[in-house]
Amino acid sequence: MRGKKNIPFLVWLGLALLLFQLFYLTPESSRLADVDVITGDGRGYYDYLTSIFIDHDLSDQPINGRFIVDHEGKGLNKYFSGTAFLMLPFFLIGLVIAALAGAPLDGFSPPFQWTMVFSALVYALLGLYYLRRLLLSFWFPRFIAQWVIVALLFGTNMLYYSAADVTASHVYSFFVIAAFAWYARHFFQKGRPRSFILATVAFGLTLLIRPVNGLVVPTLPFLAGNANLFKGQLRSLWSRTVVWIGGVVILVGIGMVQLIMYKVQTGYWMVWSYANEGFYFSNPSFWRFLFSFERGWFIYSPFFFLLIPAVVFLWKLDRWRAAWWTAFFLVTVYILSSWWSWHYGGSYGSRPMIDFYALLVLPIAWAASKVHFKHRNAFMAVIGLGCVLLTTLQVHQMNTGILSPWHMNASKYLWSIGKLDPQKHANQLGGRIDTPPYHKTKTVLYQGSLESHDGHWQAKHRGDQGQAVFDSEKEFNLGFNYAFSDTPEGKLLLQYSLDRISFSENAGTNAYLVIEVKDVEGENKLYDAFRLDDHPGMPLDETEHFDYQYNLGLDINQGDRLKVYIWNKGKGSFEVRDASASVVELK
Repeated sequence: MRGKKNIPFLVWLGLALLLFQLFYLTPESSRLADVDVITGDGRGYYDYLTSIFIDHDLSDQPINGRFIVDHEGKGLNKYFSGTAFLMLPFFLIGLVIAALAGAPLDGFSPPFQWTMVFSALVYALLGLYYLRRLLLSFWFPRFIAQWVIVALLFGTNMLYYSAADVTASHVYSFFVIAAFAWYARHFFQKGRPRSFILATVAFGLTLLIRPVNGLVVPTLPFLAGNANLFKGQLRSLWSRTVVWIGGVVILVGIGMVQLIMYKVQTGYWMVWSYANEGFYFSNPSFWRFLFSFERGWFIYSPFFFLLIPAVVFLWKLDRWRAAWWTAFFLVTVYILSSWWSWHYGGSYGSRPMIDFYALLVLPIAWAASKVHFKHRNAFMAVIGLGCVLLTTLQVHQMNTGILSPWHMNASKYLWSIGKLDPQKHANQLGGRIDTPPYHKTKTVLYQGSLESHDGHWQAKHRGDQGQAVFDSEKEFNLGFNYAFSDTPEGKLLLQYSLDRISFSENAGTNAYLVIEVKDVEGENKLYDAFRLDDHPGMPLDETEHFDYQYNLGLDINQGDRLKVYIWNKGKGSFEVRDASASVVELK
């Protein structure tokens, strides 16, 4: 028993995370060699490594429009290089293993895939190591620190990005921000130059991964503890010229890594790689970012609901810390929710918040350690276990297609509860609400409805009240056609709405809204379809209203034709009324 007690807490945590990785990444139908984790945004971060060490083409990268974007005819990786920098040791290990095993040295064979899995595991654990040291430095009880860490890793969306989507940048940012917080606090406590230098290194890496994560700066007074200590250590630092100049040199040196990457790729030292994206600072999606069932932070990581009473308690206990932490939180949410794609694409919950988790859990740990009542520990255990159970099941749902990383709403979320069998429940969610591309102006090219009689609509099968009718003999109906009289300069958004009444079970679930674009010669440029209904089991004989929004996402030329129609693939019985459409140009 003594030997078991001496096994470090983080070792047990690492073994548990490894088991989750194996479970989520290798379902029964897959083999270990089939694991493919270098995908999505992670493929863009990782591309620095393959471009430099495999393809040797960083200065001549093929433009793909996804993560290698066009900058004056040159290929430019839109992402910052910090994540790739941290991945590098594991990439080199993969290179050696692949060479010894005779696997393809292409950067994507199984040795590379698995070293990226272990890369995420190691950096997640290192981040938790620094978080544990940070929590214990506040004299929180060991039980509180361990409860927070377990709940954070397994009871929030951090689990998905540590065990499933492992090449995303978030566990890497979590690690460097946790290290920054620990070394900054240690500097304010002890005044040691070494801690200041290491905090500077961690902060530089934070910026190299995602510059917006520089928002951690307002937490420094919180970490210091009080105004006198904060100001005193800064005055002491200013008197140590060599130390603070060394910190500046480190920051400039780390920043030069990205500037060199830009110079090699484009010939310029400074570029804005997100040229077609930006912030809506005058119209942030603040509340949706936090509470939306689409991908709201609190909804998909309900552990953080504890922040609400915790911050109230902190205000009563320590106004200095509470004010600075609240300022950090509000500014962070404001900035992140102002991004044009406030939900940050397909994801599980609000993924950019993971980067800051080492700082966001501090009020929760503070309140948990200071509030005492009967059965407090049992209450905490129940909360923690509930969050862990919910998160582990939802990550399974995400990984098997039961939950969707796109277009979620309250109705879909509630339907998904308790659905665990991929054979029955995967890929059953429908509807579509695309976020419009980043734009400053919009022009409505067309707006009309079935009842407009403007020549753009056709309903072959109509009922007594003018509605479009579908049944076992009416598979296709309700067509909308629009020919572009000019070549649009901006991006195009289709908005479509309808009322539907279903007379047979799941009729709308097994019917699809089809979107096509054909050129002047009738060749397909786009074909896509999605289910009419949000989810199976919607009520019969009741009118349901649906709004859809679709980014066409391709270049349109004069004479191209947009066609939208309903395909009753399941041949169920239903009617559609009040169908309308808009075609909007965004610049």
